[in-house]
Amino acid sequence: MIAKKSQSGFTMVEMIIALVILSMIMLATLTALRTFAQTQSKIEEVTARLNTTRQVTDFLRRTIGQAMPIPFAPTKGNHESSYGTYFIGEQTSLIWVAPMNFGLDAGSSFVFRLSQEDSHLWLQFAPFLDPVTEPDWDGLIKHELLADVTVFEIGFLGGRDSEWLTQWPLSQTSPALVKLTVSSAERFLPEIVVRLDDGQLHAR
Repeated sequence: MIAKKSQSGFTMVEMIIALVILSMIMLATLTALRTFAQTQSKIEEVTARLNTTRQVTDFLRRTIGQAMPIPFAPTKGNHESSYGTYFIGEQTSLIWVAPMNFGLDAGSSFVFRLSQEDSHLWLQFAPFLDPVTEPDWDGLIKHELLADVTVFEIGFLGGRDSEWLTQWPLSQTSPALVKLTVSSAERFLPEIVVRLDDGQLHAR
């Protein structure tokens, strides 16, 4: 007589336990993937901010450092009847002439204006035409460098034994050092100190 083999299998309780464990594993895996994606997105966001900050800092250092002490004798505007270098600074704005470092106009001389308005840090520029023509800043496009700016201050140092000034009016020389203090709600820029090696007035 042949004995019947006992049939083995999963009971209902065992299947429920297995499904619960599998569900927990899948939930943990999905949570880990979501956390990784959020972390990756955050890293990319921070990296983008750092790259933007670095680009802005490098651009300002390079362009302001190349300021050209050429004559400026405007025939109208706030500086009428004055004469000096084309370098005018206030506490929250700066105007200077320097070579363009990018684009089709690279190498050409441009007049730049850096200013803070409406919690934004703006850059404007126009081709340098002559020592008496001042650009129409109100009619020029504004290029945003930073948004949500909370602090923007400019300081000017005339020489080794002088003190930092909050303004640099039209004069016969450019400052020896320019200091920019900039921060925004989401970005902090290290203090930028730029040396202007040649600040004496040049004929052009």
